[in-house]
Amino acid sequence: NLKLATGSPGSWSISVVYGDGVGRAGAWPDLSVHGGELYISFQDLDAKDLLMGRWTGSGLEPVAGSASALVVDDGDGRAAAHCRRLRAGGG
Repeated sequence: NLKLATGSPGSWSISVVYGDGVGRAGAWPDLSVHGGELYISFQDLDAKDLLMGRWTGSGLEPVAGSASALVVDDGDGRAAAHCRRLRAGGG
């Protein structure tokens, strides 16, 4: 599972961002903040997918331009290695 810890020293909350506890999700994670929102990109090693979403506080939702899927690249698994999220609208 890919997990996210939020809070402050002595008061941390850990949330599962993605995964069912069985597979190998969450490789090569990258976080970025844009416009006060947290974006997370990572690889699901079992599906060989590159995924990206906006953290809502309780789960990931697709980013603008992707109506219903978190999958950005469903290729052969190489695209996600050392991924970095590009800011929407220019880089």
